[in-house]
Amino acid sequence: RSKYSSRLAPQFLKISTTKFNKGVGREMEVLDKLAEAVKSDIIGGSTIDDNRYHENYQFFQNSIFTDALVSIGLKGVNYELTTVETMPMPKKWYKVTRKGAFGHVVQKIENTDAIDVYIRELGYDRDIIFEEPELVHRRFVFVPAVTKDRYGNYHPRCPGAFHGGSLGFGHPIFDFIGFSTTNGRYILESFVNFFRSFQGEAKFLLSFCCSVLFEALGKSIYILWDKIRDIYDYDGDYIMLFSGGEFFSPKKNYKGARILEMSLTGVTLW
Repeated sequence: RSKYSSRLAPQFLKISTTKFNKGVGREMEVLDKLAEAVKSDIIGGSTIDDNRYHENYQFFQNSIFTDALVSIGLKGVNYELTTVETMPMPKKWYKVTRKGAFGHVVQKIENTDAIDVYIRELGYDRDIIFEEPELVHRRFVFVPAVTKDRYGNYHPRCPGAFHGGSLGFGHPIFDFIGFSTTNGRYILESFVNFFRSFQGEAKFLLSFCCSVLFEALGKSIYILWDKIRDIYDYDGDYIMLFSGGEFFSPKKNYKGARILEMSLTGVTLW
C-alpha cells in the first residue's frame, strides 16, 4: 500500500533489469528490432515459468538457454496469420502521464494515481487488491487493460502487480490505456471462433495462447478441448502453446510489431 515504496519500485526494477538482468521482460524492444531486420511475418511467444515471472528457458537441439531468442523459419509453404482477443476493446481511452521501468509500471493516468482510475472504472475498492493479494491474479485476469500504440494497434495487458498507486504489467504500456472486462463464456467463444476460422484447406495449425487464459478457464480447459475436436472432426492437426505474451508482426500493410496478452495468435499451413 505504501506510496513511498511505490515511488521507488520503478527505479529498483530498472536498476535490477539493467545491472543484474533480473526484472521486467523487454521482449517488445527485441521484437521491434527483429521486425525491422527481417522481411518475413513473425509470430511467437515468450517462454515463462508457472506465471511467477522468475525464470524462462529456451531449448534448441541439445542446448538449454535463458533470455535467448529461438526461432524456426519456413519458406515455400502457403500460410495465413490470425489473431483474436478474448475481451471487447475499451470504449474510453485515457492518457498515461507518468510511467517507469521501461513502461512496465504506470504511475499516473491523466495526473491521477493509476490504481484509482483502474478501480473506478471497475467499480472496485482498493481493499479487494491489498486485503486479499492471493486472489489478485484470479480476479484481475477478467478485467484486463488495453494499451494503444502510435499506429493505433491494440495491445491487451493483464495487470500483475500493484505498487501503492501504480499498476505493474508484464509488457510495456504506451501513451494511451483503456480498461475492459471479460468472462469465461466470452473467452471460450473466442477460442471456438478462432479455431473455426482455420477450417478449409488448413493442414496444420500452430497457435500461441496467453498462459493467464489457462488460469482463467481452469477446469473448463477440457470443455475447450472437446469443442476443438468437434470443430475439426478429429481430422485437423494442431499444437497450441501457452506463453507469457504473444508476438504478432505481419508484414502486409506493416504498422509495427505487437506483443499481446490474453490473445489467441496462430499460423495455419496448407
